[in-house]
This record gives sequence, structure tokens and C-alpha cells, in this order.
Amino acid sequence: LLGALPAEAEGATLPALTASQLTGAMAALPRTGSVALPGGGRAQVADLRAALAPGAPLVHDDVPGNLCYDWHIGDKAVVDAAFARAAKVVRLDLTNNRLIPNAMEPRAAVGEFDSMSGDYTLYTTSQNPHVIRLLMGAFVLHIPENHLRVVAPDVGGGFGSKIYHYAEEAIVTWASAKVKRPVKWT
Repeated sequence: LLGALPAEAEGATLPALTASQLTGAMAALPRTGSVALPGGGRAQVADLRAALAPGAPLVHDDVPGNLCYDWHIGDKAVVDAAFARAAKVVRLDLTNNRLIPNAMEPRAAVGEFDSMSGDYTLYTTSQNPHVIRLLMGAFVLHIPENHLRVVAPDVGGGFGSKIYHYAEEAIVTWASAKVKRPVKWT
């Protein structure tokens, strides 16, 4: 629930810029050093039970009560009867900590475009370069797979966080063709 974009920002165009020097990039940002999202901030709840409580701030306006999935299987009456007949019933609340993998080696990406061949190359710290190539080529940038190469050098630690396709990978790949030079994100 934490860190989600406000519902008003969903589908909004978010800024990306390229600059040859850090000073150029910093000069392009507003004086605050940040970019405001449409709709402003939204109240957030960190505790899952509190997020499901009546009146809790909504993560998405079209998901009443913040409950997106409620699954039941089996025969409720049979299960209730089995519990009623049980000699002892134990109730236990389990709380799983949020797992946030934090590798010492950060994520990074470099996109290159070869204007002679029309080929793109993405160097990225991914645990899953083949899926990145499929997703980015077929669904994000619509680049044929035979014109897109994804290279995953020594990734270092990942712990699952480097298995997904991130927007920065697509942005540097796309931007490299626009500016006709390699684009790096770190």
C-alpha cells in the first residue's frame, strides 16, 4: 500500500529528461528538486488491518474498502460444523514482515541504439534478461526481439528485486534512439 502513485496520477505522463552533465539535469528540475504529480498527495496507511478498516484512505478510488481480492473455497457449513465438533480450536494471527531486498550493488541501466542497423542494446542489472527482452520488446516499446539485445553483466546481489522489468530500462532504451547516443540511468 505504501509508495503507490495517487489514483489521479495513474496513466499520467511523468517527466524524463536526458542531459550530458549532472548540472544540466539539475538545472532542468524545478527549484525544489522534485516534480509534482497531478492530484497532489494522498493519505496512506501502513498497517494492512488499518487499511481494511471502514473509513480508511483508499489506495484506488475504484476499489472500495481497499480489498481487491477475497477468495473462498469449499463448503462453509461443513467447515463450521467441523470446528464446532473439534475438541480444541487454536486461533493464531501471523504477521509476515514486508521484505524489501536491498542489494549493495544498485540497479542501473544503459541503453544504446545503432542507427545503422536499427538495433537496440540494453545493459541492465537484471536477474532475468530474457523476460526483460520479451516484455520490453513486445509490450512496452514494440521493438521486434531480433532488434533488441539485453545484456546482464555481473548483477551482484538481487534477492528478487532485480527480476522485474522496470520503467528505467525502457526509458533509457527509448531515449538512446531519440538522442542518438547511449543513455545511462543509475
